[in-house]
Amino acid sequence: MYFPKNKIKTSLYTSGNEFVFVNGQDYIGSYWKTSRGEHYTGESPNSVPKEKIFPKSRVADLPTVIPVETIIPTEDDYTLGEFQRYFTRRRNQALFSEITKTTYNDISQGKINMSSNYKLFNLSWKLTGDIINTFQVNKSMVQLVEQKDNLDGLSNFLNNYIQYYRYTPQNNLYTDGSEFMNENMTIYIGPYHIHGELGPMVGAYHTEESHNKLIPYLTEKINRTVIGVGLDTRKYTTQQNIIMVEPLKSNSSPNTSTNYSSGGSGGGSSGGSSY
Repeated sequence: MYFPKNKIKTSLYTSGNEFVFVNGQDYIGSYWKTSRGEHYTGESPNSVPKEKIFPKSRVADLPTVIPVETIIPTEDDYTLGEFQRYFTRRRNQALFSEITKTTYNDISQGKINMSSNYKLFNLSWKLTGDIINTFQVNKSMVQLVEQKDNLDGLSNFLNNYIQYYRYTPQNNLYTDGSEFMNENMTIYIGPYHIHGELGPMVGAYHTEESHNKLIPYLTEKINRTVIGVGLDTRKYTTQQNIIMVEPLKSNSSPNTSTNYSSGGSGGGSSGGSSY
């Protein structure tokens, strides 16, 4: 950014207790200021690195409480298929808060005085597409940011990896048994469709006839534990919509005894919820 010489004052110096960084750390050294009352480290705009500093008197008057905010993806986010999420974490304790982009920027720019107690971070969050892929991508992102930024406890705080997920309606699909379970935890093989609100369901098309929902699942490679990724968790004891069940037996056979008028025969769950 260019500053006319008559709009800045350079080669100033502070011995401390006068300016602080956005994290509250005291600044000692050379600085320069603009006609708008902004202050930066270094002797002039050409100095590197250049960081914004704030008068202590101003910082003391800034708000110090993180706003309680509700974060909901917009329709534009769903069109894009992902959105950015913003957070704070106490530096000496695994206490996290989700904040809006505006609050994130306000803290970064010193408009909210969080001193040195909090760390800011953000991550990308997948919203649409295949639900198993969404689950895995978001889980990997959380683990990556947790490790890269030394954010111990993040995976405990942010462990609903399909939060805000939205299904994309599709018809006339077929599964070979590697994707879905019935509600009685048996593997499903056969035709299915994806309802915009209810998700994957038995049958190639959605009809007025009663037909069962399906539970997407994946198998952990290490211990072969099956993880059901279900959005409707009314029937199960769950932790953040992740259903942990016993490993599949090697001799498990698909349940293909029930016929559905919504499209072909397939493995329906006996006694499961119908929609």
